[in-house]
Amino acid sequence: MAVRRILFPLMLLAAACTQEAAKPFPVDATISPEDGVTIPVANYTQPPQYGSFSVKNNMGSILYISPAVPTGDASDLLVINVPAYSQVVPGQTKPVQVTLDYRPWRWKTGDYTATVPFEVRYFFSGQAADEAEDPSTTTKPKNVVDVINLTVHFSINCDLDGDGQDAWQCGGTDCNDSRGDVYLGADEVCDNVDQDCNGAIDDDPLEPRSWWLDGDGDGYGDPATRIDACNKPTQDYVNRGDDCDDDSRAVNPFQFENCYNGIDDNCDGLTDSEDRRTCPL
Repeated sequence: MAVRRILFPLMLLAAACTQEAAKPFPVDATISPEDGVTIPVANYTQPPQYGSFSVKNNMGSILYISPAVPTGDASDLLVINVPAYSQVVPGQTKPVQVTLDYRPWRWKTGDYTATVPFEVRYFFSGQAADEAEDPSTTTKPKNVVDVINLTVHFSINCDLDGDGQDAWQCGGTDCNDSRGDVYLGADEVCDNVDQDCNGAIDDDPLEPRSWWLDGDGDGYGDPATRIDACNKPTQDYVNRGDDCDDDSRAVNPFQFENCYNGIDDNCDGLTDSEDRRTCPL
């Protein structure tokens, strides 16, 4: 792991005293890793993990660190678990964790890089040169020493099924992120699933079934009553539409031709003796 040791110059503060004012001492701190941290890939099914780094105080005086407003891609999603003016005592290594705000409806799939500035302060009263240095722990340090910029890399995956649309849990348009064939605008098929995420199941399917109204209950429907849909509109519809007389149960393609009644009983378009298959001369 790369480690960067930094020395920050501090501005000279004027001392309100008659003696020569003491000069602020330089800041000696070690930051690790120096090339930034990476938060493991986050998805909406579980709370995000953390990325960690540390600040070590190599000085003999207390340092105070405060996270400032992050900048960069989706930086408003970052959460830093260290409060303002957190103390780092001499010789201490202060762990700091960075994670994501677990409100997935604010998320969007992508790879991001952001910068988190940390202001480093310590209290310097500007006392006389012969006075001992005694940093205060009761007054907020007012002297900004420098800013440590931490680079944070993070990725968000709100498209677990890989169909190109973020899940509704992330404010996306995919109503079922467990199926790659279900997303806004997908082709609807007859499987009792809302493929196109419009809130209706099996509506306007790509390959619908055809149904015909069977008025006489003989199992064959009137060809003029065709409806294309995944499911029967009502129980009176059947999946055959070749009944030539839907008012008579005795007339349908399954019947034998009666050669002497003047009716096309089997709906083949021939009547009585015209039908040589069943009514030979």
